[in-house]
Amino acid sequence: MNIAIVGAGPVGIYLAKLCLDNDHEVTLVDSGNINEESNLLTAKNYLFRSKSAMPSGVHRIGGGSLQWHARISEFMAEDFANWPFSKSELKEHYAELYRFLEVGSLNDQEIIEKYFQSESLRLYPELKLRSFRFCDPDFFIKLFKEILNNKRLRVIDGHFCIKASKQQNKSQLKLELLKKNFETTSYEFDKIVFASGTFQSTALVQRSVDPLKLRSNGLIGNNLMEHLEGYIGQITISRKPPLKFFTKLGLDEKNRALDYFKGIGVAISVNNYRSNERYFNTQFEIRRFMPGPYFFSRYKNNYKHKSISQIINVAIFFERGLRYSGRKIRQKFEFLIGRQRFSIYIKSEEFPFASSKVFLEDVSKNLVTYDHRVSDETYIALLYNLKNFQAIILDKFGIKVKFNKKVDDIQNLKDFFGANWHPMGSARMGTDPVDSICDSNLEIHDFKNLFLVSAAVFPSGSNTNPTFTTLALARRLVSSEYFNRC
Repeated sequence: MNIAIVGAGPVGIYLAKLCLDNDHEVTLVDSGNINEESNLLTAKNYLFRSKSAMPSGVHRIGGGSLQWHARISEFMAEDFANWPFSKSELKEHYAELYRFLEVGSLNDQEIIEKYFQSESLRLYPELKLRSFRFCDPDFFIKLFKEILNNKRLRVIDGHFCIKASKQQNKSQLKLELLKKNFETTSYEFDKIVFASGTFQSTALVQRSVDPLKLRSNGLIGNNLMEHLEGYIGQITISRKPPLKFFTKLGLDEKNRALDYFKGIGVAISVNNYRSNERYFNTQFEIRRFMPGPYFFSRYKNNYKHKSISQIINVAIFFERGLRYSGRKIRQKFEFLIGRQRFSIYIKSEEFPFASSKVFLEDVSKNLVTYDHRVSDETYIALLYNLKNFQAIILDKFGIKVKFNKKVDDIQNLKDFFGANWHPMGSARMGTDPVDSICDSNLEIHDFKNLFLVSAAVFPSGSNTNPTFTTLALARRLVSSEYFNRC
């Protein structure tokens, strides 16, 4: 079977490897190459109506794996509440990915049971521990170089995918591409998989499927979700039992464990807020104490005049030095009196929100509009979980969580949290074409043999990074009898 995979990010490379293992002929298409970002597709192809943390360099072979910190963890069972299948469908695929990515054979819950059982019991039932770990950030670049020698693999780089279309009176699909010299070319395939990340895969669906049909259900591009994450406060601990407890859970500035289990991190998960039969999950990371934003940094981007900008940079330099010295003196003092401070960071999911969108204003142009918005319902749930976490920690440990004054009400939450570039949900899967773009097999409704494998298909999000679950969906698809049927 001849299969095209559009997008050579981590998911596209992994899909290519799986298809090659199944003896398929594979064509891997990317707008960039392994050494540089595409000239046909860059950050200039996005119209930002809201703040974005979009990194540069993602439009090349390797994609998001060139930017991520290689953090992997499973979605929780509750995260699948609106999906057309349960977490059990991905259990074996998660397990195989742990082995494949060379991060051990234990799943997230087994990590907790083996290394953090006593801490978990201390928190249960109000709070739960959630583990995560890290693989090699260059894993998929190395994998790409490994599969390059396979004679059944063809790589087409420097080609921007325009759309997929059905061939009249033919079973094959046509893939239209734009070359660097702006000439168009096309190829025929038995199956096509869009694996080009949430934004471009959503745009590809919009260009490939009847636009009137997509607009009629009002779904394409809607319900764009990311994460809410960032520093929210601190705790100060002086008594030995809780100090030992939180030190074991503590993370360094790279989210690795401070003193134990290198490569594995753990967070405290809260999901007490419930809306529409679905829990809202927020996880709290206990990190080595880190200073808050510098006072003068808030003015850094307000002034374009060179001389004023230089003065602000000098002020930040001196502020950094003074605060560093003060922090070191305070750390020595706190060590002598047996006291320690920890910073608290959160990663929180967002509820799907129809007014949060990514879409093409004009299907004839590749200008993707990014209009990410967070619903009031999400902020209400987040504030509830913040206050609930504070109350539980006080009750269980006698420790007061001191929140940043900016996160004490809903309006301040809106001002405080920004985008983090983990987009999901803009081309959701489901059982009914009326309220979904693709089915549970990730096949576009009424477009046989066109599949979508990206975080765009998530009907609901999570507070953990989406890449690992997207890889699990890729393995689930390629290992299915349905996909391998000619």
